[in-house]
Amino acid sequence: MESVATMTISALVDELQEEGFFYKYKYDNSGFITHLFFAHNDSISLNHQYPTNSLVQTESENEFDEG
Repeated sequence: MESVATMTISALVDELQEEGFFYKYKYDNSGFITHLFFAHNDSISLNHQYPTNSLVQTESENEFDEG
């Protein structure tokens, strides 16, 4: 059975795909997503127009500690 965290990430990736977002992810040998990047297509276009201005927010904590 899938964990809540896995189902939540799967739902997020499905939503990103449906809404046409650009996204990339990496996963470990166990199949858990370890890295996720996504951006709205308008944001990507703006970044191409103004490449010296970028804002990146990162999150390093796993809110779904299953241990």
